[in-house]
Amino acid sequence: MNNIITKVEGETSFEIVIVTLDTNNVSSENFEAMSLKIAQTWAVGKHKKENGILIAISKGYRRLRIQNGNGIEKILTNNQTQNLIDNYFIPEFKKGNYYQGTLDGLNEIIKLLYKETTTNRR
Repeated sequence: MNNIITKVEGETSFEIVIVTLDTNNVSSENFEAMSLKIAQTWAVGKHKKENGILIAISKGYRRLRIQNGNGIEKILTNNQTQNLIDNYFIPEFKKGNYYQGTLDGLNEIIKLLYKETTTNRR
């Protein structure tokens, strides 16, 4: 997945980060706050473009959170992001296939990012 993410950043400047949060490092109640804190602390996305996406996964808590930078929210609304989670990540997660679910979701996000990039170049 690192190679895919690196290629996307090189071609589009979008930054995507995937983190896994262990139950020893964060409580279930603080999962969303922790994912936001990581996105902000790591400054995911290019400065002034705010074009980063952080995908936080906790297998132990069976939780997934996608934090979109403000620049990404123009491309992926909250509803679209939830649709990606429900239709691309979760089906494989339910089967215990976390890698495949993450890859499926990542690939769909990338499709939407590339679509937006090529649409804006016209």
